[in-house]
Amino acid sequence: MKKVVLILGAILGLLLIIILLVGGYFGFVPIISDVFGATTPQDLGISYSEADYSSFNEKAGTQIITKQETLAPVDSVAYSGSHAVNLTFSAEEMSARLNYNEWPYQPVTNIQIKPHDDGTVEISGNINLDQIDEFLQASGYSLSEADIAQYTPYIALIKTSPALYIKAKPTVTNNRVQLNFESATVARYTISANDYNAAAVLDNWGNSLLSSVTGADIKSVTFDAQGMHVQGKIPDSVTITTHE
Repeated sequence: MKKVVLILGAILGLLLIIILLVGGYFGFVPIISDVFGATTPQDLGISYSEADYSSFNEKAGTQIITKQETLAPVDSVAYSGSHAVNLTFSAEEMSARLNYNEWPYQPVTNIQIKPHDDGTVEISGNINLDQIDEFLQASGYSLSEADIAQYTPYIALIKTSPALYIKAKPTVTNNRVQLNFESATVARYTISANDYNAAAVLDNWGNSLLSSVTGADIKSVTFDAQGMHVQGKIPDSVTITTHE
């Protein structure tokens, strides 16, 4: 009997180890996930600094204003005025602009953006899952109670900030966004353009987001190895509300 108990104990112990290893591989167990790299973003070789952040803002000519106030996420960003631009932003400048962003609802950190000559863009970083709902609200979307009930149990399983990798071929022509999404990997899960109608959903979201930017009139956005090329009008100022 004792021998049977030891054998069962060994089997259960082995199953537990397998569960922990598999869970860690896919990003569910924090410490083991770090070991497997499920929380380590892909290094795209883009190094940036605060100088790149300042360079982006100086080129854009858009004043960034921050204030502390308690507002709903959808009211946390306000735009005013507009001016014409014909600019190119480097990979370092784009990455820095997002990483040093003071907006409290940004859902991705440790961001690297790498454009290529064929127009494709790679993006890597970490997803802050606790920011997703607020980010969607700020973008004009809101999760329904049914959505929350459906996805909360799965999000609760992920105790880490999983790594994110996205590949797309985005363009904007006369205020029409086409992200041309190819694939995304979250921790160890890969989603293709055909999964969950992802490409169409992301295009709709991109167009909704652009239409919410007062003062923006984008004639063209393209990418190559030199960076992001923007022609059109962008706001004179952006007021970002941070938490009190």
